Order: sequence, then C-alpha cells, then structure tokens
Amino acid sequence: MTLSTERFNFSASQRELEELRHRIELGLTRIPEPIPDTEWEYGTKRDTLVELVRYWKDDYDWKAAEKRIFGDFQHFRAPVNGVDVHFIHERSNRDDALPLILIHGWPGSFFEFIDLIHEFANPSDPSQPAFHVIVPSLPGYGFSSAPKVRGFDTREIGKTFDELMKGLGYAKYFAQGGDWGSIISRQMAIDFPDSCRAIHINMCIIRPPSPGITTIWMLFKAVLWGLGFKMFSEDEDKWLKATQNFMEWETDYQKIQETKPQSLGYAFNDSPVGLAAWILEKFETWGDCRGDVLGHFGKDRILTNIMIYWLSGSITSSMRLYYEGRHNLPNLVRILTVYHQPPVAVANFAEELYRGPREWAANLMNLQQWSIFPSGGHFAAMEEPTLLLGDVRKFFGRKDIAKLVRGSSKL
Repeated sequence: MTLSTERFNFSASQRELEELRHRIELGLTRIPEPIPDTEWEYGTKRDTLVELVRYWKDDYDWKAAEKRIFGDFQHFRAPVNGVDVHFIHERSNRDDALPLILIHGWPGSFFEFIDLIHEFANPSDPSQPAFHVIVPSLPGYGFSSAPKVRGFDTREIGKTFDELMKGLGYAKYFAQGGDWGSIISRQMAIDFPDSCRAIHINMCIIRPPSPGITTIWMLFKAVLWGLGFKMFSEDEDKWLKATQNFMEWETDYQKIQETKPQSLGYAFNDSPVGLAAWILEKFETWGDCRGDVLGHFGKDRILTNIMIYWLSGSITSSMRLYYEGRHNLPNLVRILTVYHQPPVAVANFAEELYRGPREWAANLMNLQQWSIFPSGGHFAAMEEPTLLLGDVRKFFGRKDIAKLVRGSSKL
C-alpha cells in the first residue's frame, strides 16, 4: 500500500486574525465575576484567564508560531480510512533510524511534541538512537479532517494510523502516546502486533485483575486496600488515591463530552475566551503546575495549542471522540481486558491522572520497562521533554527492542 500524500501548509489570513482579536476584545467585557476568595475550585480562575487572554490580544504572535511550526518541519496530508490525516514526517539522516509515531491526546495537539521531533530524528549525541518521526493530528483534531461517520473511535483511529505508517513505507514501527495517544497506541498493539512492534505510554489506565488462578491474590490485595489496609508501595498507594480522587472530582468534563459534544462545541467555536477557559483549566488541573500554570507551560505554548483548535475549527469534532468512546464501550474497555503482546514501556510522571500498581500492568501487558519520575504531569512532552525523550530512547534503543523493526522501512 502506497499513500497519496501531499505537502501541507497553513497560513492564517489577516482577516481571520483581526476577527479573532475582535472576538477576544468582546469576550474580555463579559468574563463573569467569581465568588470572592476562590481559586480554581469552581473552574478556571478569573484572574489567570484574564491575564492569558489580554496577552493573547496584545502580545501573542501567531505568525511567529506559524513560521516555526510550518517552517521547521515538513507537513503532509493523506487520505487514510476515509479521513484526510495531517502529519509531520521528519526523516532521520541516519541509516539505523527506527520508525516512531508520536500520538497526542485532548486537549493537546501535534504541537505537544514540537520540541522533541528534531532531537528524536537527529540526536545531538550520536550514541543515542535515531528515529524516523511521524506526528499526526488525530482525526477531527487540528488539521486532520473530521470523520463523517458515526463510530470513529480510538480503535478506528488505531487502524487509521497503522495504515498511515504502512502507507509511508514502515511495515514495522514503534508508537508512543499519552492521554488518547496512550489508548490508541494500546489499541494498535492489540490489533496490529505484527506491525506495531512495541509501545511506550505515559498514561497507563489499568484496573484490578479479574478473578483467576494467577490473579486471585492481586484481586484480594485490591479488596483489602479498599478496606484501608496497606497493600502496595508508598508510591502505588499514593497513585491509587490520586486516581480515585480524579475519577470522583475531575471527570464530569468527560460526561458532557461523551453525551452532548455538539452542544458544547457551539459555544467554544464561537467564543475564543470560552475555548481558552475550558482548555486552560485542564492544563492547570492536569499539569504539575504547583500554582502557576502560565509560568509552568508558558503563555505562548498554551496559546499556540489553543490557536490550533481555533483556526482549524476543530474543538467540536475533537470532543466527539469522547462520545464515540462512550457509545462503543467494548472497543474502549478491551485495553483493560485483552493482553498486550508487544513489549510495553510505561513512564509514570508525578501528577499523571491515571496510575496504579506495577503488578496490575504486568498482568495485562508484556511490561518491559516501568519508570517513575518525581515531576511532570499529564502533558509530559511539554512539561518534561528531556525526561520523556530519555525514557523513550532507553526503551526503543534497547538491542532486543530495536531489532523488532530494524530493516522494515521501504523508503
């Protein structure tokens, strides 16, 4: 299979940017007042939002971001599985490079990986492994077209990306991802183990194992832990409690995006301030921000990610992925029930949303590497790029792992 690819470029018109500025100015006049002495507990903190939006109006330079994004990397689009997939394709100069697809999530974008691509492809240290890097936008995200049919869920995206990689000449490849990207990588490992030869994920959703001869003790430990007994390591105990808290208090955004994404989309596609408030709150809540989301991520990087949603008009179609996941639940739940045969590496960052005991993961997947980091959150590629880069290299660069894809490229 050979793809019909075409070079892709994007340049926002002056009219689009002027209209955006006008909408921001109007939005600033209608930001509601909060209850006094509140921070983020009711949602996005007003003062932080106002600071970001004023910077957006007065100082942010999309054209500079555009020049870097489209000037420093080669972008393409290709029709795959009924959608036009946008992707960056950065070929390494090295003959021993390994094919690697980097997969983002929500409310991120391909931009999450922008600081890693060159170093993955052509490492400054020649002793490090090199990769042919493919960074797609999920269907319905950024500059990929939105699916026109029902049911285009994470499993269907996995099929799409497997076809993309094969169509680019990579019969065997590695995958890395966080958020939806971790789920899609796992779907690919389950469905296409002969081509997706190993995966590295920085969000590992797992659950207590189902009863069975080899898992009954793990299940018993989970029950005892739920009753208050100390059954896991200090880190694992903390992770489970944090995951419980997240599931109880921080997942209602999922409920509305699973049920009525279109209704929400009308508001966010009309109001840049509303869009910024929705996305900013996730960066603050999910990142290892320590009270300073704007300083932690940087205003420009937050806004560039938001701009990709705004200028592509993709916020509504991006949220539909939650609907498709909820309404095709067996396809989603299978990552918790079907054994992952290809080798798996898991990077556990300090403030990741979903974490659990290593033994649960090892029961579900061919776990070959388990790393724990003292910092970083849900957006690891943006928050701790050096740590993520090193962990990915450590895993895929292993001789026994690298040989799984060696010589598979037809390019």
